[in-house]
Amino acid sequence: MKKITIEDVEQARVAWLQAQERSIREHDAWSVLINSKDELIRSLNVNGKTISQAQAEFWQHMDGHSERYQNANKDLSEKSSEFGKMYRIYKSQNL
Repeated sequence: MKKITIEDVEQARVAWLQAQERSIREHDAWSVLINSKDELIRSLNVNGKTISQAQAEFWQHMDGHSERYQNANKDLSEKSSEFGKMYRIYKSQNL
């Protein structure tokens, strides 16, 4: 088994922090969309879409944000597991 260095642990920690930040950003973006639902639908309607078309477009955006948020959380979970694993191995190798 490869010896895990403190640099390996630090790289895993940085990757986990970046994944955490991405998850937060995706959640915030999704929240903005949810909070501007009525305004977005009204704007699309004013600019030529029927209400049904505007609602359908809103839900397409919702699906996209939902998928990005789910992917970000999956990545965060993977990076968290990897960081924990690297840390545990490092600690066991350096007792």
